Amino acid sequence: MARDYRGLVLALLALAGGTVWMPLFSYLDLGALPGAAGVVFGLLGIRSTSWGFSRVLAILGLLGGGAGVVMQTVWIVFEAVR
Repeated sequence: MARDYRGLVLALLALAGGTVWMPLFSYLDLGALPGAAGVVFGLLGIRSTSWGFSRVLAILGLLGGGAGVVMQTVWIVFEAVR
């Protein structure tokens, strides 16, 4: 029986989206977009697989993406107040 790798692909996309914003945060005006992609792909990755490794990667992408969205929101509020 062949393993279904859709969950792994989604988890890897989540991890990429959830971490790509970190080094590019100060250079991107829309730094929340990769973070949002990490959140969306993380949720899809968690739902689409029962394989533990994929779930861990999806959760890491989800957490990293959520942090990216929060950081971008705080940055926008800080710039608006300043």
